[in-house]
Amino acid sequence: MALIRIDPDAINEYVPIAERKNTKDPLYIKCKFVPHRMAVEFNRIIIRAFGDERDRQRREEIEDTCNRDQFLKQVTGVVNFLDTDGKTPITDVGIFYDSVDGILMNELLSAILDQGTLTAGQRKNFTAVSGTDTRPE
Repeated sequence: MALIRIDPDAINEYVPIAERKNTKDPLYIKCKFVPHRMAVEFNRIIIRAFGDERDRQRREEIEDTCNRDQFLKQVTGVVNFLDTDGKTPITDVGIFYDSVDGILMNELLSAILDQGTLTAGQRKNFTAVSGTDTRPE
């Protein structure tokens, strides 16, 4: 698979899988992709933070804190996400991170990884909003 160059400053929209069918106003996030070198460094940060920590619960807390930090750095906006009352829109990325379920969060964390390593089929779920269309032709 050939790698493609992705502008690290481009803001892209990502619509989660569950939102793609029969949804009038789907939830989507506006994000910048994490370049591969940054993902590798992020992984090193987590490993260093673990140190000699053997407690599994504490390791999960460290990893969650690191994931949250990365998510807040890369995601610039949330659109069409409603609070538990179903009426109040949540646009703050931090509140969104704390409110969303684990399955969706794992999908979103995977989605912000460098799109240059994704297949054409995976790239079709993105739309650039900063002038550069990242979807395949």
